[in-house]
Amino acid sequence: MQVSMLRPTINLILLLLATAVASTGVAQRYTFSPSNTWEAEYYMADEKENQIDIVNETTEVLAFKWRMIKSTFPAEWSWYFCDLGSCFINVPDSNEMDLTTAGGDAYFLCHMEFNGFVGTGEFQVFVFEIGDEVNGDTVTFRYATTNVLGVEEYGGKSKVLLYPNPASDVLNLSMQVPLLVDQITVHNILGQPVYAQKRAGTELSVAKLPAGQYLLTLAYRDGTRETRKFLKKP
Repeated sequence: MQVSMLRPTINLILLLLATAVASTGVAQRYTFSPSNTWEAEYYMADEKENQIDIVNETTEVLAFKWRMIKSTFPAEWSWYFCDLGSCFINVPDSNEMDLTTAGGDAYFLCHMEFNGFVGTGEFQVFVFEIGDEVNGDTVTFRYATTNVLGVEEYGGKSKVLLYPNPASDVLNLSMQVPLLVDQITVHNILGQPVYAQKRAGTELSVAKLPAGQYLLTLAYRDGTRETRKFLKKP
């Protein structure tokens, strides 16, 4: 009699344990490189571009979305933010990124110009696979600047020089190191692509673009990327 009364209790416990295991059994299908946080101190006159990759650990196509958590960069700093598919001067509250290729990577890129101002600040987003927000994670770019020379640099110098900038008809690309360009993409301030070209040359016609600010992204054949800001004159 006592055994029969215990059976429903035992079955209930087993059911709850199975449910708990099932609910926590789904793991992230991606990792971050070098990590999900970029934290550095730079000299106040530096211009830096840092990238965090979202590494697809599967052989499937993954779809990511992010939402802004906070932005506390000083108003004296100039910056823009890119993800896989978009670049923003005025960063929106959220965005759906382009699809990753099977086994490919997504990324976040933060370009900073500190303009001689000493301060601290960070930009943070919450990123997740569309349809699996529970397993999302935060990505943070955190910076401090100093007026003391000799701060160790993290990352390389710019690989391309744009001139004239502002430009009215033609924007010239001067490569400072011998890297081959796989693709060039131009985004407007809303993050919308307005121009794309494979195997970019050393000149880009901007005559048909409306006047304003734009972001030009170069994807190099060695897998690296670089984004630069330019101004189109009327």
